[in-house]
Amino acid sequence: MSTFVPPTALISRMSPKKVGCSVCHPQKSKKTRNHYGAALQEALDKKNEKNKARIKDALKKIENDSCPGSGQKWIERLEEEKTALSQDIREVYSEAKGAGFDPKVMRQVVRLRKMESADRAELEALLDTYMAALE
Repeated sequence: MSTFVPPTALISRMSPKKVGCSVCHPQKSKKTRNHYGAALQEALDKKNEKNKARIKDALKKIENDSCPGSGQKWIERLEEEKTALSQDIREVYSEAKGAGFDPKVMRQVVRLRKMESADRAELEALLDTYMAALE
C-alpha cells in the first residue's frame, strides 16, 4: 500500500509547466471539484491558478483549515474518501469475478485505457517485437 503524499509535497516536486491538482478533481473533468478543490479555488484567483508559489501557499493554508460541516482536517477527509473509493473498486472487481470475469485482466484493460493512444500503440509494438524474439 502506498503512503499518502500531501498535495504541498506533490506541487513542490512539479515543474512550473506541470503545476496542477489531481487531488482537487475526483474525475477527469477539471470542472468537477471535491470540497478540497472548491476551497483551493476560493483561495486562488484566476490569474494565480498556475503560479507555483501561490498554489503552495494556498495548499498550506487549506491543510490547516477544517473541512466545512465535518470539523475534520482536509487530509483526514481525503484519506476517508480514498478508502471508501478503494473499497468500492474492490467490490466492483469482486462482483465481476463472481460473474466469471478475470479481475487481473480487467485491471490491465483499465490500465491500457488510461494510456494515450500513441503510448498504447508503442507498447503493443514492443510486445509484438518481444513476442517475435521469443518464438
